[in-house]
Amino acid sequence: MKFLKLAVVITVVSTLIFSCTKDEIQNNIIDQNLKKSLDIKLDSEVKKVRNQCDGEGILSFKNEDAYLSTMKQLKELTLEHTKAIQNQIGEVSTDAFVRIYEEKGFNNKQVLFDFSEKMGINSLFTDLYNKEAAWLENGGTNINEDPDNHFVSDVYERALFNTNSEVIVGNKIYKKLENGHLIISDLNFDLLCSLRTNMDLLRLPKGVEFVGDLTDGSGKRMAACASSRADWGYERSRNANGEENFRIKWKVEINAPIFGTRNVKAITTNYWCKKNRNNGNCKSWKKQAATTTSKVSGFWNGGADDCAVLINFTDAENSGFSQKIEARRDIDGGSTSSGQVTGEFNGVNGISKTHVLTW
Repeated sequence: MKFLKLAVVITVVSTLIFSCTKDEIQNNIIDQNLKKSLDIKLDSEVKKVRNQCDGEGILSFKNEDAYLSTMKQLKELTLEHTKAIQNQIGEVSTDAFVRIYEEKGFNNKQVLFDFSEKMGINSLFTDLYNKEAAWLENGGTNINEDPDNHFVSDVYERALFNTNSEVIVGNKIYKKLENGHLIISDLNFDLLCSLRTNMDLLRLPKGVEFVGDLTDGSGKRMAACASSRADWGYERSRNANGEENFRIKWKVEINAPIFGTRNVKAITTNYWCKKNRNNGNCKSWKKQAATTTSKVSGFWNGGADDCAVLINFTDAENSGFSQKIEARRDIDGGSTSSGQVTGEFNGVNGISKTHVLTW
């Protein structure tokens, strides 16, 4: 009888151990899969070629459709991967979400890393991401030094560029600049190499076209309208001791991608402060998922040649539980003038900010 009771106990305990082990193994499988992105479908329309200026890789797309479809796929897969991570973590408090996300090593931009690895290229995205992470880890206080403030703000566009903001589409080389982009005909790398070190947008050589907002020698815009412009800053909160504990980075911009539709954006990014044990100051900053809202509103020129008459564009607002939330409104062919676009931002710990884009 004692032997029978012992056998039952052993069986029950073994069953529980097996069940827990099975669950743990299954959870580990799910976790490991989520550390990798979903399958990226590539074909002969995109390849890596050698950039003759520096020997590094540069992506080459068959045509504009291939470029835009690749960007669309990266965005869709990133959103799908982010939702899968959120579903895996489940309904937990904000603090618990951040802890689990960090402990499991999740990254909601894993798709973009995997794409760069698959193409064998150090993309502008991977370069800026790693520089930003190092900057935040080492204090990350002066926003003007933040590598993420690059004039190519769209992470999916960054993923297609090399570290010099260049890409090949068809038989032309495109180089993104702060105020527009260059188009270099006939894959002329000699011109690209020359323009990297000696560029005068008012005196470009034959075979090079500039699309964007021209400035004079002092950097002053030669027209009231602008199609590429951005402002950014931090808004912070403090604890009862006056110490910084959270912050948001707000950014409002009008953006002109090399392909696709011009747009206006408001972007909110959340951070939490990792304290220094000795003095309570911020040792480093970490991005944090939180309930976040971004909104952009204002006026544009309706695609006209100047900004003499401006019309209201429909507000764009986006909300969610995320490290970063972007509100975007497409304004096909549009530009605007100073003081005509407003961004509204609400993020972690109830921090809020409103800012008007001026120049």
